[in-house]
Amino acid sequence: MTDEEREAFEKQEKLDAEETERKAKAQKAKEDALKDIDPDILSKLVAEQVDEKLKDIKGKLDSAYGARDEALEKTAVLDQKIKEAELEKLKEAGKFEEAHKIELAEERAKNKVLTTKNVELTRDISVRGALNSYEFRNERAFNMATKEIVANLVQDDKGEWVHKSGQTIKECVDAFAKSDDNQFLFKAKKQQGSGSKGAKGGVGSDPKSLFKMSQKEVLEGIENGTIKRK
Repeated sequence: MTDEEREAFEKQEKLDAEETERKAKAQKAKEDALKDIDPDILSKLVAEQVDEKLKDIKGKLDSAYGARDEALEKTAVLDQKIKEAELEKLKEAGKFEEAHKIELAEERAKNKVLTTKNVELTRDISVRGALNSYEFRNERAFNMATKEIVANLVQDDKGEWVHKSGQTIKECVDAFAKSDDNQFLFKAKKQQGSGSKGAKGGVGSDPKSLFKMSQKEVLEGIENGTIKRK
């Protein structure tokens, strides 16, 4: 990991921390202002606002995705028609061998794209699986590590993904995690006292405040009945 990448990461971490603190203060002010409102009424208001916003967002997304998909589909159909017309002209001119070569080349190109995607997907899954053995500071750190390791992988004679040095993916990941240059990506190891047990990850059992829920959690709560509508 270069010094520039480390500095950029730490700078972003600082900005994220400041943003989190700002949101926490704003959240507390909102809770203090609304703490006397009846929970049922509040839930109803939140549900109504969420429904209204989602309705508008969904309509815009559906329209945008629909237009994009339609344009892509038309382009693909047009390209295919042009290719078919060109092949037909070759066949009409008696150039069957040339037409066959073009068709064969197109089929090979399609197969190559699919094969490449499958191979790269297998590589990325292997790297992420090995990285899951370690605790990262956040998702950004995890993604940075994944990108750094993947960039240094090659396929050996057997088609297996290995590091340029010849290390297996697991060996490469372990070496990456042990490097002092990469420690800023991982969670600091906590010292645990003899009378307590540490916990990895986990969430407390106390119910989450409605104001601390994400939009997705609010919707899920409405669906499963934990947030009731009046």
